[in-house]
Amino acid sequence: VLYLAIFLAAVISQLTSGLWIVYVGFIPSVWFILGCHILSGIWALFGVREVPRPTHNDTTVRFFSLENIKSFLKLFRKRRDGGRRSLVLLMLCGGLVFLTTVGIDGVKSLYIMKSPLCWGPTIVGYYYAFEAFVHGLGSVIGIPLFGRCFKELNVARVGMVTIILASIILAFSGHTWIVFVGKYILIRRDYLFDAMSLS
Repeated sequence: VLYLAIFLAAVISQLTSGLWIVYVGFIPSVWFILGCHILSGIWALFGVREVPRPTHNDTTVRFFSLENIKSFLKLFRKRRDGGRRSLVLLMLCGGLVFLTTVGIDGVKSLYIMKSPLCWGPTIVGYYYAFEAFVHGLGSVIGIPLFGRCFKELNVARVGMVTIILASIILAFSGHTWIVFVGKYILIRRDYLFDAMSLS
């Protein structure tokens, strides 16, 4: 539900951002995008009920509580079939992928606005809206479906492979449709991060 709220706000804001830039400039576009994210955050904070997590005394854990940190540390102390080594390696791989892809949006924007694509602000907004839609679809629908068919570690592996494939496709794309196909492949990208959270 939280993913759905965040990515719905991203889709709506990015879908119209190009039109805002063309007709009213950059500043109102940024304010509109920020407003959509703030509204989704307010809805997530006040409209979504927290499911109480069972603890040693079966009490609801507060938002700013040390119990959350203890639960995170228990994740590494818990005995597993594959051992803790697999979990640590998976976390390191996920962190490395996150660090290498977190700053890529600026590079992608510059790439798709130069030759041979030469996109204007409207299609750039459509592209980022499609990216948010694919990201949200993968998180809300794809992860539960793949989680039923594959083990969590295999879901994470699929996520890593699709990130690599989508990056290669984007790097060599010279046509608009190829860029969108490369983004469609990334529908499985979230499996990597969400499989770690399910573990």
